[in-house]
Amino acid sequence: MKVWPIALSLPLIASLCAQPPQGRLGRGPANLESGLTQRLGLNATQQNTLHTALEEERTQIRGMMQQRQMLHQSLVAAIKAGNADQIEQVTQQIASLDQQRSAIHAKAMMKFYSGLTADQKTKVGPNLELLLGPGRGGGSAMWRARRNPPPQ
Repeated sequence: MKVWPIALSLPLIASLCAQPPQGRLGRGPANLESGLTQRLGLNATQQNTLHTALEEERTQIRGMMQQRQMLHQSLVAAIKAGNADQIEQVTQQIASLDQQRSAIHAKAMMKFYSGLTADQKTKVGPNLELLLGPGRGGGSAMWRARRNPPPQ
């Protein structure tokens, strides 16, 4: 008898899942590109610079992502086999790839950021929140501390 409330709530759940999150740029390069264009009011030259920087980034990380997938599979195998040494080696390799990917993204955003106006740079945020996003420096401890200062 509880099937009807569940069935009636499915369309609501589906519509909520279909909507992009408010207040944040969506994930992925295409969402980043369109989100930055809208939020910052980019002109054609700036849009081209952003597009070129993101395309260069995609090209550089394409092979890295395949390598990361293989490393993840190796990690799963090491966990199942109980091989602590292999877990250590694989996680270090994954960390190295993640570091390289972060550096590639930061360099792409550097190329784009240099062409922004002062007003647009202000909109990006003091810690480049719109460009780096949470977990990539945009959600840094310094930024959180400004938003939530410790009690005195």
